[in-house]
Amino acid sequence: MAAPVLKALGSWLGLVPGVTCAVWRVPGPTQMTLEAVKRKQFEKYRAASAEEQATIERNPYIIFHQALKNCEPVIGLVPILKGGHFYQVPVPLPDRRRQFLAMKWMITECRDNKHRRTLMPEKLSQELLQAFHNQGPVIKRKQDMHKMAEANRALAHYRWW
Repeated sequence: MAAPVLKALGSWLGLVPGVTCAVWRVPGPTQMTLEAVKRKQFEKYRAASAEEQATIERNPYIIFHQALKNCEPVIGLVPILKGGHFYQVPVPLPDRRRQFLAMKWMITECRDNKHRRTLMPEKLSQELLQAFHNQGPVIKRKQDMHKMAEANRALAHYRWW
């Protein structure tokens, strides 16, 4: 699971097809995911009033990058062994680790917790749109990690192992 996701990190800020390596082996489904995002946003755009239409983002590339940026955790937890006990010590995450976790959580959520009859491009487009609006299980997972880091901030002095 981790190796394909690592391949995707090289093109994080470039083109979207870098995610192809993480989810599929061929570039077609990535394009299908972006088309599904665009289709859903255009349906929302057509149903909205004139004032709301100005606020709806329709570019799937912007939605993709913003959704993954919203999923990135800032602080992570590292297990440290002190006195026979493991402590979860909060540490700031480097950029590559943040991006890796965001993509990994997104892909894992799509694989595990969505209906099995739904195709992967549809699952991924739903998750991307939820993450774009700061909603959904991936955002909740990020917030849970931040809450855990906040609860364990008294252990931050163990960071200098």
